[in-house]
Amino acid sequence: MTTRYAYWLLHTNDRNDEKGLGFYVSKESANKAVEYYREVSGFSDNPDGFEIFPVAVSGPPNFDVVHVLWDMTEDERDERSSSWREYFLGAYSRREDAEAYKLRVEKERSDREIVIDSCVLDHKEWLEGF
Repeated sequence: MTTRYAYWLLHTNDRNDEKGLGFYVSKESANKAVEYYREVSGFSDNPDGFEIFPVAVSGPPNFDVVHVLWDMTEDERDERSSSWREYFLGAYSRREDAEAYKLRVEKERSDREIVIDSCVLDHKEWLEGF
């Protein structure tokens, strides 16, 4: 089976705050989104803060939605505020595969909150900046 990829677009501002800006069908498509976001207030303040990450997507190769699993973990380093860290666990082309993996992880690690984000490819996730 051929590995299929989606491309995750991330922006980090000058305070190291991050926003995931969607998953894209190709690197070219993600680069077009970068061009769009560079004109959006809040993102235009740090035009070099964009990164594109290839993400292997498990499952059948034809998909319009990617189901991404995240481990949402409370960051205990800062006692004064409650902040969360998201850790990428995997991406699936079929929701049922993502749900099966989520159940397996939760069974092994009951102390973790695992969430599934279903993202339409080439859909801009944020229409405003920070």
